[in-house]
Amino acid sequence: MRSKKRDQSQQELITQNEEIETSDVESEYEEPKKKKKGRKFLTVLFTLLLVVLAGIVAQNALVRPPELAEITISSDKAKTEEPSSSGSKVDSNRKEGVYTFLIVGMDKVADNTDTIMVGKMDTKEKTVSIINIPRDTYVDVTTAIKKINSLYPYAEAAGRDGIKALRKGIEKITGFPIDSYAFIDIEAAAKIVDIIGGVDYNVPVDMFYDDPAQDLHIAISKGMQHLDGDNFVKVMRFRNTYTYGDLQRITVQQDLLSTLASELLSAGNIKNIDDLLDVYEEYVDTNLTKNNLYFYLEQFLLMDEEDISFQTLPVTAAMVDELSYVFINEEEWMQVLNEKLNPYKKDIEASDLTIISSESMGITIPTLTEDDNSSEDSA
Repeated sequence: MRSKKRDQSQQELITQNEEIETSDVESEYEEPKKKKKGRKFLTVLFTLLLVVLAGIVAQNALVRPPELAEITISSDKAKTEEPSSSGSKVDSNRKEGVYTFLIVGMDKVADNTDTIMVGKMDTKEKTVSIINIPRDTYVDVTTAIKKINSLYPYAEAAGRDGIKALRKGIEKITGFPIDSYAFIDIEAAAKIVDIIGGVDYNVPVDMFYDDPAQDLHIAISKGMQHLDGDNFVKVMRFRNTYTYGDLQRITVQQDLLSTLASELLSAGNIKNIDDLLDVYEEYVDTNLTKNNLYFYLEQFLLMDEEDISFQTLPVTAAMVDELSYVFINEEEWMQVLNEKLNPYKKDIEASDLTIISSESMGITIPTLTEDDNSSEDSA
């Protein structure tokens, strides 16, 4: 049952936007039955997957690839069709052995999708590419706030499916649908870190911040720290003193997640597999079955650390109506998209996407300064 604060924030969203866009943010996916919802924050599913595989081998579990969502790339924009009923290739234009996924971490306040990662696993090349999409990314919607992290809460506030809304919004800037998704509760990351006994991490800046509205109180000094679960989450969320806010926080998140992955893969954590699986069951909202998860885990085990890459969506920061946004740099994005994420043999073209750039808007927008970012919320 949602808290009074969440209900109030959702009502404010509805009041601010009496007509919430439906066609642009909602697709016709037929979703499997969802696991228990955890709508808050953090994105450590892929690290959890790496650890769980060790237990799978012992259990001799069945392995099944996830279902593939079919898409036709055309100048009429990408159209999502029903996924196949098996894990086999569904489109002759699709690369064999390639799967796409979405990892989302939920913010405490207003159900915002605080962290968004889109990835591609290539089981032939044995690689994983993960692209972080900044939560302030400007998207083509009719609502007053046009940030990509608003798609989920706007849909939920209107009684629609937030997961569908966000997936559709991401499809518009990637040109392909997402095969698998995982929405992760903030408590999952804290519990994972506590289960393995904490993580040693070199905190890049002094992190001091108080926000009673979010019940968020951060007091972590710069330098090497042994982070328990609570402080791990706080480092992940912090952005108050970064010059470029969320963009620099993404860099810290990538580094912190890599540190966590290394710790999770250590032999000493084999004993924690059952507890880690319990966290997955309770705090992850996903369309992956256990057998699908086992498939991903098996593939991860065949890869080396250098085969997993992180990048951030190429963007330019700007202020619009006194709100901070980032606009996609189309030319750079098309190159990254086709090199790192495209699951199809044919290149995705800019005409297949709906990208709103500052140039396409025909206006000159002043770039963000350090003062602009410091006035924004920190987490």
